[in-house]
Amino acid sequence: MTVVWDVFPYHNEELILDIRRRELRDDRFQIRHLPIEANLTIMGTERDWALDDSFKLILPPGAPEWTPTQREDALRDATPWALGLVHAAPADYVLVGDVDEIPHGGAIQDAMDADAEDGPTVHCLRLPYHSLLATWRLPLKSDQWNFRWPLIGTVQAFGSCDWAAMRAASGDYHHIDNAGWHLSSMGGPDVVLPKVAAFAHAGEPWTDGLDADRLRDLAARGRDIADRFTQERVPSWELPFALIEEPDRYRALLEVCW
Repeated sequence: MTVVWDVFPYHNEELILDIRRRELRDDRFQIRHLPIEANLTIMGTERDWALDDSFKLILPPGAPEWTPTQREDALRDATPWALGLVHAAPADYVLVGDVDEIPHGGAIQDAMDADAEDGPTVHCLRLPYHSLLATWRLPLKSDQWNFRWPLIGTVQAFGSCDWAAMRAASGDYHHIDNAGWHLSSMGGPDVVLPKVAAFAHAGEPWTDGLDADRLRDLAARGRDIADRFTQERVPSWELPFALIEEPDRYRALLEVCW
């Protein structure tokens, strides 16, 4: 059975990680999750390890003086070290992205089928964007601002690439559309506000004055976290299976009950 190494930076989105682990269970391939944690957040503050099964990256002493982009790139570029420690084989697949970019098994199988027909390459998995609540979504055809997507391909196809640069240019690769769900900034203020403070977009103008009341208002109106666009309602059957099967468990992702 084909092995798929699921590689992603991790900070504090416990419910999203749980959905990711459940959604990627599939009888067609063997998924092996490989979270990457650093001792600093992307914004440069110290953090504790959150997961037992993560690849733990100790950044060099000068890392607090780096830019947020440099620290994020260091997390991406740790991918080959992590794959080396788990002895990933050249024919194994690697799925790289963020924890909240959750593909479905069908999209992964589509990438494998395309490789079987045309030869190994790297594929871009384009995911509709959901902000604040899973029940709101920006249709993929309307998503003109997003240029970073998860990628999948064999270890051999990635080769000795610049992982951070590939992430930044992910839209240039072969597209598989409607490949899953980008469940961004969910779980309530106790999760969302620390995430915003820990990641590179913390200094952007839309974060000024962002608090629990503003998050509730945006979620209730179907606006995204940066108040850029109005989303559409998502039918329940188009959500990840975990949300359909156990809505009470994931209520913070489904209802404005923060």
